[in-house]
Amino acid sequence: MLDYNKVKKDDRGFYYLGEYHSYWKNGLRNPEFDALLNSIKKKKKMYTNEIVSFSKKLDQIVTNNDRLAILCVPSHEVGSKGPNYEVIRMVCHKRGFIDASNCLVRKQNIIKLAQGGNRSIETHLNSIDLVNPQLLDNKDILLIDDVTTTGNSLRACEIIIKRNVKTVKSLNSFVFAKTVWGK
Repeated sequence: MLDYNKVKKDDRGFYYLGEYHSYWKNGLRNPEFDALLNSIKKKKKMYTNEIVSFSKKLDQIVTNNDRLAILCVPSHEVGSKGPNYEVIRMVCHKRGFIDASNCLVRKQNIIKLAQGGNRSIETHLNSIDLVNPQLLDNKDILLIDDVTTTGNSLRACEIIIKRNVKTVKSLNSFVFAKTVWGK
């Protein structure tokens, strides 16, 4: 499912490509800040070159697998489609993977986590539903998110998938970056 030589694994079991450094550090602009990662973290409308860049990054680490379904953690807003949906669509179209990007949906709005929203796992369990679980049945599942800080949105989505999919062949969670503090 993933080329494990090209990704790192954190202590929570999530795979990631790099580290996300916030814009501010100790009241000063952080020299390690990554503007490209920030563009996807903010979930603003991304320009085509940014979506293509992230699609290429994902494409380079996913191994050939005709039973691979890729989906993503939903946006904080009901009905909102973040850039991860477009990244998944591009990779699935190119490689013939199952596009499951619409399977996890937010059923009620939550305050955006980067703006102080509740990061508890319960918040996500109570606000996310899985639709079309049969699309994921007996598949290798790759759950992606842009950046992880606590990991609770990923963990909640993993729980929702395991509760609602009859047979989960395998389930891996991947983020483009994990938030680091105090480095």
